[in-house]
Amino acid sequence: MLQKKWTSLLAMLMALFVLLVPLAQPAAPVEAASKTRVFKTELGKLVIKGTPKRIVTLSMAGTDAVVTLGLKPVGYTISNSGTVPTYLRNKLKGVPSVGALSAPSLERIAALKPDLIIIDHEFEFHKAIIPQLKKIAPVAGFRANSYKEAMNQLLVLGDILGRKAKAKSFVNQFYKELKSQQAKLKDKNLRVLGFFVNKDGINVWQDNSFSGSIFTALKADYAFKEKGDEYSDFKTVSLERILEIDPDVLFAYTDPGKNDLKKVKANPIWSQLKAVKKKRVVEVNRDLWSRSRGPLAAKLIVKEAASILKRYQ
Repeated sequence: MLQKKWTSLLAMLMALFVLLVPLAQPAAPVEAASKTRVFKTELGKLVIKGTPKRIVTLSMAGTDAVVTLGLKPVGYTISNSGTVPTYLRNKLKGVPSVGALSAPSLERIAALKPDLIIIDHEFEFHKAIIPQLKKIAPVAGFRANSYKEAMNQLLVLGDILGRKAKAKSFVNQFYKELKSQQAKLKDKNLRVLGFFVNKDGINVWQDNSFSGSIFTALKADYAFKEKGDEYSDFKTVSLERILEIDPDVLFAYTDPGKNDLKKVKANPIWSQLKAVKKKRVVEVNRDLWSRSRGPLAAKLIVKEAASILKRYQ
């Protein structure tokens, strides 16, 4: 009889234990949220507590990367020309600007109470304000000079922001799409060149630039291989120099609504170019193709560039 009572009591205790265990589980996330983590970034060691939720992005690449991870920054910078890349506009609805890329407002940034600030670590005007930014929140650098750098940095940022699986999935999909496009293209039968026009004149992207790396990956022969300044991936040249190169296809990086090529087209040398004669001058959106340099931009450029290259092969 006594043994039966003990057996019944033991069964009741076990049942009670099973009921109480799930109630104890929420304690784990609280512990994780307060955990200090250390990451190796382009700016050196980054120490953060928990997972950042309020992110301010001071570069288009950083904004692109955060959006790629399915997140929304609490503040971001617009381009120096006052634009927001078309492909990011819907993702940034309702998000306040903290100023232009080269002149972000420290007051606006502080007012948003971020727990992480992402900058372009190669921009002099960002590097100059790092000490002030660090007084507001931890600072991470994000700048990609090639599509590979964009993907590698996305993986790091995904870990920092608790989106490691999302980042890995995007990177895998990107390389799968790149491989698919490569299979449809012929090997280096087109010489291509990308350029943009500003107040300094005609600027040619180098083969080691962000879009240059994509052209090369898509089997094009990128025609400009000269090196520029240490911290620059483009070089100012004359139209005569472009005629010497005389590529098969010219990619003109322009701003929508602006007649960027008006002055260049008025030059008699323009009509002598092979690409002009064969109607192989393609205007592409400068925000997407050169200013953004993020993982999502890379994915979109691969798709657009491959389509254009296939047209002329």
